[in-house]
Amino acid sequence: MAEKCSLCEDYVVTDKCGVGEKGIDGLIKASIVRKDGKHELFRGQKKIVLHASCRKKYTRPQSITRDLKIAVLDGQPLTSSSTPCLRSS
Repeated sequence: MAEKCSLCEDYVVTDKCGVGEKGIDGLIKASIVRKDGKHELFRGQKKIVLHASCRKKYTRPQSITRDLKIAVLDGQPLTSSSTPCLRSS
């Protein structure tokens, strides 16, 4: 059975990335900056399975800054996949 990505909560079938203790520290730091509360899920974990692309987007400083700006402009609470809604949606 496929595991779920802790960030997007979809099943990890492709683009699988195993994150160890050092990587989890980076995820915790990113979560604290994002203020999304996911750091509570990561604490105490020895290994987490994620999509590699989700991990990149979640921990990249430019993505964090962009997502924080979008959340402030929209006045919405932050989530792990804070992507702007398109006008055509």
